[in-house]
Amino acid sequence: MSNSNHKILIRISQTAPSRFPRSPMTEYETFDEFDDFDPVEVAWFGEYHPSQGGRNRLHYEPHTQAILRLKSQNLDLDDYFESPISAHVRMVVENYGRADIMIIPSHDPSTPNSKFKDLVEYCIARIPGAISRLDDFQRVEPSPKLSDPWNAQDRLPDTLIDTCEIYGYRNARTVIVFDDVITSGSSMVGADLLLREEGYSHVLCVALGRTAYY
Repeated sequence: MSNSNHKILIRISQTAPSRFPRSPMTEYETFDEFDDFDPVEVAWFGEYHPSQGGRNRLHYEPHTQAILRLKSQNLDLDDYFESPISAHVRMVVENYGRADIMIIPSHDPSTPNSKFKDLVEYCIARIPGAISRLDDFQRVEPSPKLSDPWNAQDRLPDTLIDTCEIYGYRNARTVIVFDDVITSGSSMVGADLLLREEGYSHVLCVALGRTAYY
């Protein structure tokens, strides 16, 4: 499946009915109308505000700074996201009985997002039915990061599909796949397709932050 000759169109809906359990403390958006791809609902815990050349005062609000600490890879793990991640996974497991847990891999295989993995591993360690597959979703070749986030609408799900592989074995019919930040939704849409091809009936996408430009 390739969409390389198609223009991407994203429509975001926060009122569309959901097939999945919902947390009252979490925002939800549906990313759809990527040509030839099914709509994907993504849960997220708060807004992520890029610095925009240092001119955005919201860049320094706690949620954004917590995401930046997570991206830094060289600071001690903090507990900012422990509660929302744990609560969301518990809610899913209570509804589905068990769930595999994965993470969207970093754009460059040589720089794995190990701090993010450590955080999620810690959050799910005491949740019966949450099964770690945090090393099974792998980037097999580098995927270029956007030179400018404003160009996110030009990225297609194929960017992830063509550079990633799923290893290991499925343990449940449900999978929760995490990413640190969602902008266009293309990575989650690509992940949804890959994971359904692995045999998952329920692919639940979760981002720590939703990029917001204001």
